[in-house]
Amino acid sequence: MLNVFQSFVFYGTQMYFGGMAFVLILNAVFPGFLHMANTLPESAGITTPQLIGFVLFIFLYIPVVYFVPPHQIQRFLVANLLISSATLFGIMGWAVHANGGAGNLASPPVVISKSQVGFMMVHGITSVAGTYTGGSERVSDWTRYAKHRNSPTLAQLTALPVTVTLVALIGIVTTSACAEMLGQVEWNPMMMLQTIQVRYYTASCRAGTFFAGVGLLSVTVFINYTQNCVSSGMDVAMLVPRYVSRRRGSVIFALLGSWPTPGGS
Repeated sequence: MLNVFQSFVFYGTQMYFGGMAFVLILNAVFPGFLHMANTLPESAGITTPQLIGFVLFIFLYIPVVYFVPPHQIQRFLVANLLISSATLFGIMGWAVHANGGAGNLASPPVVISKSQVGFMMVHGITSVAGTYTGGSERVSDWTRYAKHRNSPTLAQLTALPVTVTLVALIGIVTTSACAEMLGQVEWNPMMMLQTIQVRYYTASCRAGTFFAGVGLLSVTVFINYTQNCVSSGMDVAMLVPRYVSRRRGSVIFALLGSWPTPGGS
């Protein structure tokens, strides 16, 4: 059950990102949405456009959870791999081209104490380990659909190191190029693209950010499906199989995870 409670945190984060992807798409299609005034108080922790995007993502996501069975998700994941790869490489290629290079990838040396060196090393190790374990701990929920006994082990030993390293490299290059071009560091690609929309709202910008938003939306849907929602639904169904099926557990988790909390979404 600890995995279920942990998944609530990551589920809510991905739902928020899904709403931001919708904001990107709506900004690209409707100029008025880009300049929509925020009518919510600061204590809400979310703006009016972000709330609209969040609600739209819920309406998109819940039917996916309900109608797409886990044993048929593989074909969607293959398509999503192509979409996500094209999106991430496309954003990086545009950033490097628009900036005329990748920018300053190596910051000037910073003098820190020995105790700070140790802390930063541990911080870096735990950050990377957190990236790995978030996906690897859920592998056991999906091994029941594997055709071969060693399929999970092969995936963890090959796919995880490659994808985690490659995505991190793409993020570093993209952020470096955009930081030099925009004069500010923004690691979140959705926030970075929204800044691009505000500064360069041309026809090509609108088209590029629209397709980037669609790609990031697809990524968010299936990350939340496999890593948080459906896998937690499996855990709940295992505890009370007489009353809760995998589908019911997934929908219950999705609805509870989408419920707004005081002071934020």
